Amino acid sequence: VELLADDAALTAMAARMTASLAAGGLDEPITADDLRKDLSWVQTTYASSIANTGLMLDHALSLGERIILEGAQGCLLDIDQGT
Repeated sequence: VELLADDAALTAMAARMTASLAAGGLDEPITADDLRKDLSWVQTTYASSIANTGLMLDHALSLGERIILEGAQGCLLDIDQGT
């Protein structure tokens, strides 16, 4: 939310993205308005699904709840069938 209101940050981000694209041979610039529009859509679409999971886990631990963590990323993955 703060990023959408920060014109300087959006302008700097757009410049970095445009430079990265230019380095790859693409010459269509990205503007701060483009970013604002796209990020606003992401925020509106996914806001209800985004949470600070660190706080959620800390709260659960403080209540003595059990937490199970999945840690197999990159370990024993099937190269033919995927994950």
